[in-house]
Amino acid sequence: MSLQLIGAGWGRTGTVSLRSALAILGYTPHHMSEVFAHPEQAELFVQAADDPAFDWQRIYADYTATLDWPGCAFWRELADAYPEAKVLLTVRDPAQWFDSYSSTIYRPVALGWTDDPTGSWNDMARRVIVERSLGGEPHDRRQVIDAFRHHNAAVRATIAPERLLVHRVDQGWGPLCEFLGQPVPDQPFPHLNTRGTWE
Repeated sequence: MSLQLIGAGWGRTGTVSLRSALAILGYTPHHMSEVFAHPEQAELFVQAADDPAFDWQRIYADYTATLDWPGCAFWRELADAYPEAKVLLTVRDPAQWFDSYSSTIYRPVALGWTDDPTGSWNDMARRVIVERSLGGEPHDRRQVIDAFRHHNAAVRATIAPERLLVHRVDQGWGPLCEFLGQPVPDQPFPHLNTRGTWE
């Protein structure tokens, strides 16, 4: 397999819903949930942070799409490594995004996941999310929102328009399926992992 779709959007921008949507469309998506299911991947993402020549097939050989962290922190590298892959940037209102981040993933990302016996996930979160994506500051509202905006602007400025879809999950199937050249499924677009149900 080879990546066909690179998700550049950060966590809490609808990536769980999109993981389900892409599976319906026939993709095999990688998401942070895969790192929990395969803890050895955490160490590989740390290696990737240190190695500009990292072989991405070591992680993505069995996947056709990637979403969420940790993959979105490497969107530039993945776009270069898989030049035929399209890029999907999921977005939402920055203030609403921060509120969702702070009430869900902030604690494990910024303060450490308590159920990490080897420390590999926490090391990955620090190196890949806190340092690469958040610029080393996961706490301050203004700085984190600024990092979110800067990231989205960088993706828009770097990826060719014909290769990029900027998408809000409330737009549903239409823009996503048109971008991917897929028929619209005869079922509702998934709406999963809301702030109130996140664990």
